[in-house]
Amino acid sequence: MESHKGILKNTCQPKDTHKLKWDENKLKETEKLKEQVTMKVDEPNTPYVRYNSDLDEVTNWQDLPENIRAAHEEPEDFCLDDDDMGGQSVNKISFARKRHEEFERKRAQHYGHTADIVFHPKE
Repeated sequence: MESHKGILKNTCQPKDTHKLKWDENKLKETEKLKEQVTMKVDEPNTPYVRYNSDLDEVTNWQDLPENIRAAHEEPEDFCLDDDDMGGQSVNKISFARKRHEEFERKRAQHYGHTADIVFHPKE
């Protein structure tokens, strides 16, 4: 039985030309340039004013403008029942339905009646 050489085996000796060689003189020169170019930034400390409760003034609630006071008050009671709206809700619904139908018609014209396939009206 013959012995076969493996495909991944290295048959030739590694050459020294593939190794990385550092140019020490160039590295030293680069480090000197970095030291010259690097700047140290001196910034002043961020000013911070400590809170002094003795100097804090309490705002009188009555001195505030009306719109600011109204924003902090409790909202008025309101109801979303259909009974409170009366005939106005029927007009809004019919107007919305007409507007939607007009939109559907224009969309069908624009897209070549492909919207008719997707839309299924609830009636």
